[in-house]
Amino acid sequence: MGSPWWAAGTIPLADSDDREAWLRVRRRYFTGSEAAVLLDRHEYTDLAAVLLEKRTGESDFDPDQDQVVQGLLSEQFVAAYTERCWPGIKLDHCGQLLRDPGCERLAATPDYVTRDATAWGYPGPANVQLKFTGAWGAGDSRDIISCSAPAWPKPKPWVRPGSKTGRPTAWRWGDHGALPSYIWHQVQLEPVCLGVEHSFVVAYHRSMMPKYGTDQTQVRIYHVPRDQTVLDRLRVAAEAIGDPRQGVLDAD
Repeated sequence: MGSPWWAAGTIPLADSDDREAWLRVRRRYFTGSEAAVLLDRHEYTDLAAVLLEKRTGESDFDPDQDQVVQGLLSEQFVAAYTERCWPGIKLDHCGQLLRDPGCERLAATPDYVTRDATAWGYPGPANVQLKFTGAWGAGDSRDIISCSAPAWPKPKPWVRPGSKTGRPTAWRWGDHGALPSYIWHQVQLEPVCLGVEHSFVVAYHRSMMPKYGTDQTQVRIYHVPRDQTVLDRLRVAAEAIGDPRQGVLDAD
């Protein structure tokens, strides 16, 4: 069996099908889901926590946790649903840990890649990240939204329609033209590792409160243009730390 069409020119490191090997190898790199910590722009973790995990190999992540299993199965559903909604899009699974050719300390495991994103307005191959989320999304279902760099600190949250208090209660994907910061930084790194120019995040938003006037489920495409300045900053930060297994922050 030959190599997949997207593999030409990539630097493969490990296959996620061999989970133990994949986890072992990725400890040597700052990966896509961790990239935002290098610029202190991650909503859920920080550089100190990532370095500790890399150094010790210990993690709270449980691959058998219900939420994790549901996420993996949901990813397959979102892929199939995306191809149904946009017949011109054919998604090929990647699942390979690929190194950034411009930095020896950055790597990513892209979800999917499409050979032709013309149906989304950008001819040619593209990186595709899939998300199944309870977060709300701005705009209408099947919108294609172009996303700029997320504001930091975050702007005020969205006030949900029908709110009796008028207090901001939630964030929406696509507000202010932005995605969650950790995802936006992740999809800056993934296309570089694949050798493609464009990234798309397909989000299947599932609203559990349709009484507020939104669709119960919505799927949106978020186009993320490459930001070379941010990519350069990620590379400089990663190279400055070196092997993350040895990286230690100053006590101060």
